[in-house]
Amino acid sequence: MALLVLRHNRVVQSGQLIRELWGDRPPVSAQPTLQTYIYKIRKMLDESGQGPDVALLTRPYGYMLTSPPEDVDVYHFERLVDDGRSALSSDPVKAVELLTQALDLWRGPAFADVATGELLSAQLTQLEERRLGALELKIEAKLQMGDHDTCISELKDLTATHPLREGFYAKLMLALYRSGRRSEALETYQRLRRTIINELGLEPSKPLREMQQAILSADASLDMAPAHVEPVRQKAHLPATPAQLPPNIASLVGREDLLRSLETRVLADMESGGTAAITVITGMPGVGKSATALALAHAIEAHFPDGQFYAQLQNRDGSAVPPADILAEFLQALGIAQRDLPRGLEERGKVFRSWCAKRRVLVLLNDVVRTEQVPPLLPGARRCATIVTSTSGLGVLADALTVKLEPLELDPSVRVLETIAGRERVEEERGAAERIARRCCGIPLALRCAGGRLAELPGLPLDKFADQLANYGRLLEELGYSGLDIRQRFDLSYAQLRPEERSALRLLCMLPRREFGARQAAGLLCRDEGQAETILARLVQHHFLRVASVNGEVHYSFHDLHWIYARTRLDQEIAEGGWDLSFLPNAPSV
Repeated sequence: MALLVLRHNRVVQSGQLIRELWGDRPPVSAQPTLQTYIYKIRKMLDESGQGPDVALLTRPYGYMLTSPPEDVDVYHFERLVDDGRSALSSDPVKAVELLTQALDLWRGPAFADVATGELLSAQLTQLEERRLGALELKIEAKLQMGDHDTCISELKDLTATHPLREGFYAKLMLALYRSGRRSEALETYQRLRRTIINELGLEPSKPLREMQQAILSADASLDMAPAHVEPVRQKAHLPATPAQLPPNIASLVGREDLLRSLETRVLADMESGGTAAITVITGMPGVGKSATALALAHAIEAHFPDGQFYAQLQNRDGSAVPPADILAEFLQALGIAQRDLPRGLEERGKVFRSWCAKRRVLVLLNDVVRTEQVPPLLPGARRCATIVTSTSGLGVLADALTVKLEPLELDPSVRVLETIAGRERVEEERGAAERIARRCCGIPLALRCAGGRLAELPGLPLDKFADQLANYGRLLEELGYSGLDIRQRFDLSYAQLRPEERSALRLLCMLPRREFGARQAAGLLCRDEGQAETILARLVQHHFLRVASVNGEVHYSFHDLHWIYARTRLDQEIAEGGWDLSFLPNAPSV
């Protein structure tokens, strides 16, 4: 219930609720038990007399608790904080009043009497971060008013409670300096420095080091500006609105319903006034993650007039692009010269989020390699949205809707061939076209490669091309066209595996059946069952294997193209060692 309340007017996936309740090992009865809980919550809401505005609705992927935003304390808190932030530069007295009202809504830790799982804990951590941020804003306003003595007392308590939060230390140093207690201000810096070195092995951030130097030199910039002086604002060159989205694809075959559903969900989240919408699109290589994300971004870009940012987070060799480098690109798009870029990830993130505040911004992060790449790049503002694509599972991203793309069915697969090779040609050899589509296993990239080869060779009969694809040893080679190479996409995912996981992937295709359990895998890999399950989980995470529960038992299976990829890898290794291949099972019939 707590998770549904915190995400009111937004869909919470059933899988997220199950993970919150039972962690990574839910019981077989998790889904029916969840439905029982939903029934009880609905009954409780009906009996409470809340009226029709408050309801727990069933939605695609999960459930949504609807309620007027003003019925939720978090809404009032964030509205007051936004108003206080806006008043800070012109009326610090008003800012203190608004921020005090916001902080008075807190009566201790949020949901202190509620047992929390992974998702709710992450949500509550974000709430606490917002509370501390509001507290920093209030103290900043009081410093502008000259209320240094009160701030010093409060900040000493806060630095003791939050010994690694540099923002509180910076304000304490400033308050002490303005009160004529420069030596105390410098000692405060040294105390923080010792704590950070001991706890983290790091030096304080650059802004804090610069403040120490300014205090040492009695820099005039630290003094309070006279109340009657209107600060001179330098005219800044305003860059054009960032519009970085790549061109949209001509058509997105087979994903039309999903696209409409995602568009509705993102816009509803944006209008609800909650946290910024995050949509994660995942799936095996070549399944159309980037194309779907790009189509979604273009469908909603008009709702984000203040800017659309795009970033590729995976290098050509499969390694992860540092988020600090991506933020540098974003800030340069906003007109900040390279020489003026803040140093370090944290400082760049603060500048980016500050720019996004009060704006409607769309961010598309393509091919994310690791979960930790994402949080520094999120705009944070409530009316912003982020779309993320990733082949590997990204774990927990608070408030994110995760959509896993599956291969296309036969009819849309044939339509992909029609859009590239020509409708008349495909209709004339419909049977052969269906054979080609089946060889491509419903993977859009493979279908586009096949269609491209046919378009390149207009005299090639479709039936002959289907026969060429029937040889699994040639299949991946044939599905390479004009830079669209399905094998290269698999190679990037393969490169992210650990050595023992790569070895396991190659060996697993030796099993007589492509569906197997952890015990069979453990025997083949010479591991105990727990070790085998860990390796299998990683292969599932990278979409080399699928997992399903059959009669209460966990079964793993290969997708056909991944079986072929693993088999060709194994063939290569065995050929290099001169081993006999005759004992291996045949390629799957696709």
